[in-house]
Amino acid sequence: MRIQYFIKSWLASLLIACLLLSTQVSAADTPVADDFAQLLVQLSSGSFAEKEQTIGTLAALDDPRVLDTLNYLLQGDLYTRKEDERVVYGKKVDDGILIVDILSGDEFGIVGSREVKKIGINNNLRNLLNNEIAKLSLSSPKASVRLNAV
Repeated sequence: MRIQYFIKSWLASLLIACLLLSTQVSAADTPVADDFAQLLVQLSSGSFAEKEQTIGTLAALDDPRVLDTLNYLLQGDLYTRKEDERVVYGKKVDDGILIVDILSGDEFGIVGSREVKKIGINNNLRNLLNNEIAKLSLSSPKASVRLNAV
């Protein structure tokens, strides 16, 4: 009797371990839920050559936030908030820079220029951004975006 109880307990533990492992493997096989967030981090911290690759990867994503993000970058309105390295959209106002989280759209308020760092681009990146923005705009599912692209 005691041996049967031990075997049943061992089999139940083995079954639970197998279920947990299969869940972890299937989660690893699926793409990360938010590649966009990872690419934003790469965009804010890479060299110009790395930014070029990241822009190409961003443009290939099927994410509605990409077009706005690339436009912000081209216009010089994409920043990294220094306190937590979060990528934000920044609009200059009288008192400083009004920042908005790119991922969530949450407004963080007005900060001083020393609290954020602009994500820089060079002329090669400007050309690439113009091309990618044009492609994304022309292939947009929204008619108004396609019309504005022409």
